[in-house]
Amino acid sequence: MQLYKSYNNTQEVFLIFGGFASHFSHFEPFFRDYILLYNYTHLDFNALVNSLNALPKDCKITLIAFSMGVFVARIFLSTHAFKPHKAIAINGTEYGIQNNYGIPLTLFKRTHQQFLKHKDLAITQFKSNLFGEHLDKARNFSFLDSNFLCDELAFFMESCAKHSTLLEPITWDFALISTRDLIFNPQAQRAFWGGRTNIVELNAPHFAFFSWKF
Repeated sequence: MQLYKSYNNTQEVFLIFGGFASHFSHFEPFFRDYILLYNYTHLDFNALVNSLNALPKDCKITLIAFSMGVFVARIFLSTHAFKPHKAIAINGTEYGIQNNYGIPLTLFKRTHQQFLKHKDLAITQFKSNLFGEHLDKARNFSFLDSNFLCDELAFFMESCAKHSTLLEPITWDFALISTRDLIFNPQAQRAFWGGRTNIVELNAPHFAFFSWKF
């Protein structure tokens, strides 16, 4: 797990749990003061806790969990005494990988195999599904090496299986669902979030940040 910090104003900071293959370059155009978690290989949050403790006590922290980052945020929030000013889930669920309320395991395994065997083709297809019609706007976004991405996919499969039971209810202000999401099925998201929090639907691809302003 890598942590990236970029802020000058500590009155209000965004805490972003990135999704699979996220990179800080993906969020720089949309957020000025933020902390980002990405490239997940473990669930040790000590570096994050230290960074949060270093912020002023009156700092307003808005948590944004994107895609598989919703699963990671659930683990963090259920194991640490941290209450954000707001918590927003974007195109993901607390399960991450789950047949009814997440990305089906068979699909996730297939994606992992594609990244192992057809690296260039896999990342090209993933980018197309991720950004949709905004692909050209994301042409300068960076991605980690395919080997790191394969490791991250394997981490998610192992961790989601290990943490498949929801122990503590998490309070979310709302869940944002892109109706044209080709990565995380919108119907699975609706099935999970219905009755848990408010749902906001957006006519956008999986990476919703070109269409939604925070």
